[in-house]
Amino acid sequence: MFCPNCGKKVEIPNQKFCLNCGSELPIIPEIMSPISSPQITQKDVGVQVSERKPVQIRGPHSKRTLGFGIASLVLAVTLFDIGFSLVPIPSLDVFIRIVSIAFIVFGIMHIVGVILGIVSKINNQQARKLEPVNNFIKVGNVLGIIGIILNSILMVISFVFVGLLG
Repeated sequence: MFCPNCGKKVEIPNQKFCLNCGSELPIIPEIMSPISSPQITQKDVGVQVSERKPVQIRGPHSKRTLGFGIASLVLAVTLFDIGFSLVPIPSLDVFIRIVSIAFIVFGIMHIVGVILGIVSKINNQQARKLEPVNNFIKVGNVLGIIGIILNSILMVISFVFVGLLG
């Protein structure tokens, strides 16, 4: 900025009087960056000011968290549906053996479901350290927890059912 009276350059920002001629200087507000001051308009700055939007980056850990959480939950629900449609008729010995083998397999697959839920939680922890928190992380975390709980319960039920049949 320059003094409007004598033309000398003003070195100190927001200086009230010119050091050369002593005339009063107009106070010009300091223009802040558009990011730190959302009240500044295009007219004030002379350039277009856009809204600041939150950045949502979905990195590999976020996607894995969601994927493993979904896989754990789908495995639990699918095996529950298939497993309990095989309720045996007590008078048929061969059918009971087939059903007990099926429930052993379901129990093992529920163990896999629990492992997928645990892997979802591990990826959730890595995602929270390395990536901004986003919806993939939040939903994957919840699905992983639900998958762990459902698969654990259904695994126990499967093995108890095999024990009762055997």
